[in-house]
Amino acid sequence: MKIAACIKQVPHVEDLRFDHERMTLIRDGVSSFLNPFDRRTLALATTLRDQDGGGQAVAITMGPPQAEEALRGALSVGADRAVHLCDAVLAGADTLATARALAAFIAPRGFDLVLCGQYSIDAETGQVGAEVAALLDLPHVTAVTALEMKDGCLMVTRETDAGSDTFELELPAVITVAERVIKPAPHPRDDMLAQVSHLPVERVSLQDLGLAAGAVGLAGSPTVVAGVRPFRIERQPVIRDASDPAAACDWLVAELNRAGAFAPREQTRLEALPPAVTSPRTDRQIMVVAEFAGGHPRLVTRELLAEAVRLAGQVRGTVSALAIGSGVEPQAAALAADGAETVYLADSPELGDYSGERYAWALRQAIESYQPWAVLAPATSFGRDFTPRAAAQLGLGVTADAVAIEIDADGQMAPLKPAFGGLIVASILSRTVPHVATVRPGMLAPFESDHTRRAEIVRMSLNGLPQSRTRLVDSQHIMDDQGDLDSADRIVCAGFGLQRPEELLLVKQLAEALGAKVGGTRRVTDAGWLPRQLQIGLTGKPVSPALYVAVAVHGAIYHTVGITRAGTVVAMNNDPTAPIFQHADYGLVGDYRALVPALVDTLKRAGVTSALVPASRTIAA
Repeated sequence: MKIAACIKQVPHVEDLRFDHERMTLIRDGVSSFLNPFDRRTLALATTLRDQDGGGQAVAITMGPPQAEEALRGALSVGADRAVHLCDAVLAGADTLATARALAAFIAPRGFDLVLCGQYSIDAETGQVGAEVAALLDLPHVTAVTALEMKDGCLMVTRETDAGSDTFELELPAVITVAERVIKPAPHPRDDMLAQVSHLPVERVSLQDLGLAAGAVGLAGSPTVVAGVRPFRIERQPVIRDASDPAAACDWLVAELNRAGAFAPREQTRLEALPPAVTSPRTDRQIMVVAEFAGGHPRLVTRELLAEAVRLAGQVRGTVSALAIGSGVEPQAAALAADGAETVYLADSPELGDYSGERYAWALRQAIESYQPWAVLAPATSFGRDFTPRAAAQLGLGVTADAVAIEIDADGQMAPLKPAFGGLIVASILSRTVPHVATVRPGMLAPFESDHTRRAEIVRMSLNGLPQSRTRLVDSQHIMDDQGDLDSADRIVCAGFGLQRPEELLLVKQLAEALGAKVGGTRRVTDAGWLPRQLQIGLTGKPVSPALYVAVAVHGAIYHTVGITRAGTVVAMNNDPTAPIFQHADYGLVGDYRALVPALVDTLKRAGVTSALVPASRTIAA
């Protein structure tokens, strides 16, 4: 088996700093290392090669000369060859331009399997794998947590927001690997690197790739960064010593009452859905790719429709929704109630089982047929999977994981995307139309549904729907509607400061007292204490509850970037210097084993049982 392992060197995000005067990142003195997901890519490539009893594991990277360090490291942990796409013209590439270069090298060389990390921790896009698959016309599966060869076929299990899906597919194929797929390759030591110092690193130029200069690098990138700014939450933390747990919890509940954190949700209402634009421009259609769960549109779909309505008001456009699946026609009424003026139905029994290829085909057909000005898709396990594939097939760029969308001075859509662990937010412009963006759940506010509204229903022709080269063989749902974290009013988050998994009982008791959902940090879910679907943060879920209580959470930036839309944030930690306190409104410094029972008792005595409304907060981006 011949396997391509696509890898990337990334900077140490925690060492980056932001220059507020020049509005730029300070990279001087910041070292680089192999992207953590790509360490798993290498480990999987060499393991599969060995299991097959032959073949090659080829490490490939694109980058400046110093990226050779990553390739030397790949050779030291077992890669048979190392290939460096290194040419000044390749610099400044976005994900599609990167995918073009990688695909140009891979296509003529007969690889059976192409492996990529789920995403890189600097740009955090997670699109290159699906885009490479589109350009190579190969099946793909993203976020794979388990993989094995069985009777000549590849069996892969991918992680979804609600559980997991298992697919069967034939080779060649493209796979992106998640954290849990395999133990990562070791960090190369000096002695390991010395053993491979004599091995060659193959250097590949633009001429070798056979691509025009205009197809790669900055010139070939359909998306460009228009500017960057710091991404932070503006809070004024009030921190209290909790050596007297009962007194501290009495104070906290009084403060939360004063802030309105316990007011019933029905005391506030969502904004009313504004009327459609009068005499809209026909070239300003904003299409929302709908996603459903439990027979209803997911909250993120309502959020995207609301944002589409807001944007349509600014550009004098129209709002449409694309519903893909089997039996989705009854959802048209709900989509209309949330702002869709037109609903395109890609409705067929053949779309009943999810297929990245088929969903991408349906999205591509909708874009080609109805010519939207912008496309907004959910940044979920499904939206991230098929949207970049469809866009790559059309030569369109995609802004991944946007947290907000602006219209710039020239009337262009400019999604805002966090990067480098949430240190910055970048404003992204598209050189192609439609503008395409996937948007994180919980980042935008929906309107109140108006069930008197009606939409035009357009049934798409599905002639030519391709056969899927991935076959869904099993689907496991361990969460109802993604564990309700996306739409939870209250969340209690367990950190790895808990002494042992049995201590989760305390967290669950507090959640029960608050009527809250339970989430966890990455280390908690990595340890198997909670399901991966309950992980909150950059590599998990962004959430926007009215009240967020962090128990024994240290507060690394990879976690706190996921709670920027939370209302009132409460932190409990026995370390007064823990970063979580800088991201909290209220902090209790003390032992959670004493604080949690005290808070539960105070809540019961205070009769706190009602729903919550979001407290005011200011997000600076």
